[in-house]
Amino acid sequence: MKPVSKSTQPSSYTTAAPVTGWRRVLRQGEELLVVLSLAALTALPLIELVLRRFHSGISGSSAFVQNFTLIVGMLGGAIAARDGRLLSFSTLGSFLKGRVKAAARVLSSGVAAAISAFLCVASSQFLLTEKQGGARLAYNIPTWIVELAVAEVQELKRHRID
Repeated sequence: MKPVSKSTQPSSYTTAAPVTGWRRVLRQGEELLVVLSLAALTALPLIELVLRRFHSGISGSSAFVQNFTLIVGMLGGAIAARDGRLLSFSTLGSFLKGRVKAAARVLSSGVAAAISAFLCVASSQFLLTEKQGGARLAYNIPTWIVELAVAEVQELKRHRID
């Protein structure tokens, strides 16, 4: 496999300005959250496996793994939106030129932003319902805490799509 020269890379990789200051800190924080969530996803089942040998375990480890999986998926989507790497359903944009291409991009971004706004409102309503319900994960952790993280990541994605 030959190395990719700079001239053959897609323009989205070569035109990005370096990120500095507080934006860099936020980017690194997002990436750290993904890494920590993935580490927890990996470590929890392994720790559970070892503790079962001693007739012990982690209460609710499967619920934690499920919630970390959800968080990783949502953060992955936010990072993809940040980097402009969201998948599209159509390749029509590659065939369009000029103003038509710009108009199609504005339209598709508007639809994506509207859908994200609706999902944000729905997740906020769901969060309030769950908070009132008082459901708990293991170790008396309220379920709405995890759902709050998911709602915040959804809001982050909405702002990036706008």
